[in-house]
Amino acid sequence: MKNPSSARVAAWPELELVNWEGTRDTLQLWTQVVGKARLALEPKINHRWQLPLYVSARGLTTSLMHAGGVGVEIEFDFINHSLDIQTTDGQVRPINLQPRSVASFYAMTPWICAHDRSSGDRAVSDRLASQRLRQ
Repeated sequence: MKNPSSARVAAWPELELVNWEGTRDTLQLWTQVVGKARLALEPKINHRWQLPLYVSARGLTTSLMHAGGVGVEIEFDFINHSLDIQTTDGQVRPINLQPRSVASFYAMTPWICAHDRSSGDRAVSDRLASQRLRQ
């Protein structure tokens, strides 16, 4: 009987760094931009334990962050090639993950790093509602 896990391993394509090095570097910088949201919104914990992104079923997520009276989650959805910004009040803002500079990506998410913890939930909702996504 053939081991099913060995069949799955054989199904994975070989990934040569030279073919995706630019993507790797860009994604690393984009995750730093999203990490700024966790830095701004989450309370400080020893050794910066509040900052990592977590593996989700679709990619990487901040998990739920508290911004005043509303929760915010930012997820890199690698299946749909989007960055999804969702709030507990039902707002969803997708940003297409497509070739663009880090500056362009940052410009599409300015509220992430500008969030003032004391401004509360209305500020997050207003920023999401007024955000112009140039895709």
